[in-house]
Formats: sequence, C-alpha cells, structure tokens
Amino acid sequence: MSGKKIVVAYDGSSDSKKALEMAIELARPLFAKILLVSVYDVSLLNLPDAADIIDFNKLEKSFKEISIERAEEGKKYCEEKEIPVHLEILEGNAAEEIINYAKQENAYVIVAGTRGLGGFNRLLLGSTAQALINYSDISVLIAK
Repeated sequence: MSGKKIVVAYDGSSDSKKALEMAIELARPLFAKILLVSVYDVSLLNLPDAADIIDFNKLEKSFKEISIERAEEGKKYCEEKEIPVHLEILEGNAAEEIINYAKQENAYVIVAGTRGLGGFNRLLLGSTAQALINYSDISVLIAK
C-alpha cells in the first residue's frame, strides 16, 4: 500500500455517492485508503427558547444515528469493491471538520460532491463544497 489517504465527505446523498465512486476510481491505482467522513451539525438548532419545545439530547442522538447509518452504507460499498476504508463520524461545521480531519490524517486529497439544483443554481456549489475549495490547504476534488 502506498500509504495515501483519500478523505471522502459522505452523507448518503446522490452527490456524495458520486464522490465516493470517484474516490474509489482514484484509490485503486494509488493503492490508497478511503477515509469516509460523515459530519452532523446540531448547532443550527440553537435558537432562542428552542429548548422549551425541543429535546436536544434526543435530536442530537438522532442526527448522529442517521449520520452513522448513512456512512455505514458507504463503508459497506467500499468493502464490496475491496477498497480499504475507515469510517469517521464527526460533529460540527462540515467543511471545518472535514478540513481538520484531512490535515490530521495527512490526506492526499479530499473528495466531495456538489448539489445540482437545476437551472441557474446548477452552476453554484453547495456551501460545504465551496468552503472546502476556499479554505483547504489539501487539494479538493468535486464530483458532479
């Protein structure tokens, strides 16, 4: 094995599945390991007086469980394709967490998907993909 690591941002969406496919194609000739990263962010729910109507402990657990479930599907897919894979579930801002994790792991590249919303919006990157491109010191490959 070359020791190269490819970080893949994965949330189970069709765009992240395209990113995983692209990462697998890249990993095979490089004998690289895929680091499949799923990030959930409950900070978006911190609204004034929200604690009166929302049980944040249950909601956070649900977000984490959904992230794990979806990421496990991606991990299983890599294993079926006989690609070495490691799964990491993180909490926080997606782009920030992915960039920090990729640095920590000395990743070769970050692979992520972008969303296709149709019409003019199809030209625009999702906020996570845009932030990865703008702030990562590690190369970023965006799958469309």
